[in-house]
Amino acid sequence: MSVLYSTGPVENVNGDGSLDPSFTLDKLFYTVVVNILNNSEKKKNKFDIEVFNIDGPKNKAERFKGSVEEEFGFSLEIEVSEFYRFEIQIELSRKDDVLLSVTGKNALGEIIRELPLTRIDH
Repeated sequence: MSVLYSTGPVENVNGDGSLDPSFTLDKLFYTVVVNILNNSEKKKNKFDIEVFNIDGPKNKAERFKGSVEEEFGFSLEIEVSEFYRFEIQIELSRKDDVLLSVTGKNALGEIIRELPLTRIDH
């Protein structure tokens, strides 16, 4: 049974669409890094990563599909600098023996923060 996780809405700007004065170049999300660690000794884990632009109507901007072999990790860096508001959804084929994280980076490549993930029943 697959499991779906979401960052929920992530803002790169103020709610009115203007750049937040406290969001200088070093604080804006330029990329996000999705990390998947498959700790299973016997089964690979398939993934489907979708990036949505949610500034206005929700539109799928990008999609990445693949799998992570047994006892192996996978990392994907996705550019989100063009989005004022975005959401990352990650669907995994299995929920057991897997670790998952999404980290935001600025244009300098510095980690800004971890983005919390919520499991969505579907």
